Amino acid sequence: MNGGHTFDEELLEDHLDDVNLNEENDLNSALASADEVGTSRMCRFSQREKDEWSRFRENLKGKLWNEFSPMSTKKNSVFNAIMDDEMLTLLQEQTEMGKKGDRGFKEEAYNAIASAMIESSNGAYVMTSSSVKNRYKHLKQLYYAMKEMVNASGFRYDPVSKRVVADEALWSTWLEQDH
Repeated sequence: MNGGHTFDEELLEDHLDDVNLNEENDLNSALASADEVGTSRMCRFSQREKDEWSRFRENLKGKLWNEFSPMSTKKNSVFNAIMDDEMLTLLQEQTEMGKKGDRGFKEEAYNAIASAMIESSNGAYVMTSSSVKNRYKHLKQLYYAMKEMVNASGFRYDPVSKRVVADEALWSTWLEQDH
């Protein structure tokens, strides 16, 4: 580090090769000159490298998102626990706004939830009212299955692990039955 600026050794070597040491007998002068050139060289590369880096980063982000995102460009929506939590919170809000009747949620509620989830993910989620409706139906099925288990003798809900628990023998018996 010299003069508050940092530069790598290769940059210093490149510059020192360019410095006519016959004219620059003072090493301090050569280092100061290298620091100035290094700083201006970094500035010269900065915009180009910044543009290249931005393109590279955006390209990489897109590739990684498509491969590892909870909702990539797949035809079918794939929900995860975070999305389920968000959807359930939005369903509760829609209920409080009167968008749920005796026969279930109104279509406008599903549309609003899909739009809110797309917005909250900055467009990363592939979400439609149908995917929200189908996920809600699936979660209801899971809920009723869990409720059946918890009401059966020997099963209980563990709020810490957020799972239904029972001893292994009971699980084996339960699974052998057609539940």
